[in-house]
Amino acid sequence: MVTSLRYEGHEVLWIYVLDVAAPPDRARQGDDGSGSSAPSLTNAELAVLAALDDLSDELGHAPTYAEILERLDWRSRGTLHRYLQRLGQKGVVAGSGRSLRVVR
Repeated sequence: MVTSLRYEGHEVLWIYVLDVAAPPDRARQGDDGSGSSAPSLTNAELAVLAALDDLSDELGHAPTYAEILERLDWRSRGTLHRYLQRLGQKGVVAGSGRSLRVVR
């Protein structure tokens, strides 16, 4: 199943994949326990995700923290780092530093 979500003009696509080897009642669950494998994201996490995805497409490589901060009009590298860590824990972003990428 593919779900599309729009956030400030950016379209974010989620692809739901269920573990077909597991019985239906034991399918992988997202953070909300609803059975979907897509994690729930806050508006700020969606903004970081959209900025990372857009800049990666524009630049052809992973953007720097400075480039992401500029795109979001944020000033704190620490805040951005925490959001990127959370997105990594949720399985939406992979890699670190200059190898960050959005998991599709």
